[in-house]
Formats: sequence, C-alpha cells, structure tokens
Amino acid sequence: MNTTYPLISVVIPFYSTDSGRLKISVISALEQTYSNIEVIIIDDHSPISAVDELKEIVDGRLKILRNDTNKNGAYSRNRGMAEAKGEFIALLDSDDYWKKEHLETNLKEIKDADFIYSNVIELTSTGTVYYREASDVRDYKDKAICNILFDSPPQTNSFFFRRECYPEVKFDETLKRHQDYQFFVDFIKSSYTVKKANHFTSFYSINERQSGKKIDYSSVIYFWEQRQKEASAFRLKTFLFGISYKILNQDKRDAYLLKEIKDRILIDDKSYAIITAIKPLKLQEKVLYIYYYFYLDGKNLSKKLIRAAKRMRSKL
Repeated sequence: MNTTYPLISVVIPFYSTDSGRLKISVISALEQTYSNIEVIIIDDHSPISAVDELKEIVDGRLKILRNDTNKNGAYSRNRGMAEAKGEFIALLDSDDYWKKEHLETNLKEIKDADFIYSNVIELTSTGTVYYREASDVRDYKDKAICNILFDSPPQTNSFFFRRECYPEVKFDETLKRHQDYQFFVDFIKSSYTVKKANHFTSFYSINERQSGKKIDYSSVIYFWEQRQKEASAFRLKTFLFGISYKILNQDKRDAYLLKEIKDRILIDDKSYAIITAIKPLKLQEKVLYIYYYFYLDGKNLSKKLIRAAKRMRSKL
C-alpha cells in the first residue's frame, strides 16, 4: 500500500438517454490534480452505452463494466465499490463533475475520519449557480439524526470514504429514491467517524423532471417508514404533507399512496386523516397545499428565506 499517494477509486454509475454528460464527468475525474486513481464506470444497461460515450478517451485508469440488465443506481454503486481497489472511494454521478482539486482536497481533509462530505455547487438548467453549505453532522449528534435531511443535506458527489467501510455500509438496492439519504444516515449511525469538510469542489446538476416521467414516491414512503423514529415528529409530518401534495399534483391515480402514508407513518395524525378523506381529489390537493405552505411550512418561512439568501452567492 502506498501510504504517501494511496489509490483512490472513483465510482460512477451510468444510465442515460442523453449523450455527452458522461464524458464531461469522467474527464473531470481523470484530470484531477491527484492522479493515483482508478475510475470505475458501472453502465446500468443504459440505452446509450458508456463504451460508446467514452470511445475517444484512452486512459489505463478507466474501467467500464456493464450490468446484464437494468438494476438501479444503488446496485451499480455497490458493484463499483465491490470492484474498487483503492484505499479510498469517491462517488460521482454521470451528469455531474468536480473541480480539479476535489480529490486532493478530500484526501488532505479526511485525516482520522472514515467518511467526509462537503458543500455543494448547484447548477440549474438556466445556468444559475448556487453555493449551498451542507449542514454539519455535529449539530445533530444529540437530536433526531434524520433532521439533517430536512435542512441542507450533502450531495452524493461529495462523499469520500475509506474502502474498508464497505460492505458494512452500502446502498439499499430496494430503494429507487433516497438511496443517498439512506447511505449517508447509515454512515452516521455506524461506528465509523463522519465529518463535514467545509469546501466547495463538487458540482451538482439540478435536473428538471422530463415531461411525463413520474417520481417513484412509494420508495420515499418506504424510506421514511423505516426511519420515522430518527426524525422529529413535526419535521417529518411537514415533509409528508408536502410529499402528499406533490403526489396528487403529479398523478391523481397515485392517491392510494396517501393511504399508505396514513396507515404506515401518520397513523395517529387527525389532521392528515381529515384532509385525506376530502373528496373530490382536486379539492383535497388544494387543501393539502394550503395546510402545508401556509401552516406547517409557513412557520419556517423566515428561516428558509435567510437560508436562501446565504445559498445564492454568485453566478459563475
């Protein structure tokens, strides 16, 4: 093992119908100021193959593996971590990228910790750039752990950790959404040391949902059913009322999911039971909107405005 310049494994899951972004992501990894790396692409049986996308890149540090069938991002990340030969692992999504010093900075920052994460540079489809400071895990040690997910959670592209932590901590392959939250919270709950590093070196593309593409809220409900005791009751209630509105707004045929929320999580919440019994569903959707935005979420409006002001720093 090279203790001076340890090998870092970069794991990138890939599935896309759009061409071009993967190449940008991979180049940002290969052109890091720290060069002792391997870049592992897990092609999740993508319609556009990773091999075709990266055919112009010739680099011995690049390794491309393809799943026999489409699994999901959690499976692909787990496979990449299992294949990793490095002492450290860094995660990167195929439509995002890093600053050139990302790996070098994280290697210097991790020190005695096992897992570190950092702040996020968010990119919108209109070209606006937001510098978002991630919440510090130390502020939640004596509180409900999952409350950090309601504030300013880190993004997967900033996760940097020791290879030895896998497979004790890995992604839940049954989840289609919130896998990053699950992975992050499981690290916090583990015996490993988790630390926030206060730098901005990872770019996250906020992708707008394609027309007609539905969000899998059943996976979100499952996640919070398992974690409800790890979040404060009011914060979770506020979140679930907001999700309920989004479910009806997305597709009224998914109204059965609200019953699952009532039966599996908000079992004793009278307000939720009353509102979700309202007919027709269009009226129920409007009442959910009013109750969420003007009562539950409205209590934190001033705090959100302050956070939003801090979040927007500049346009690159």
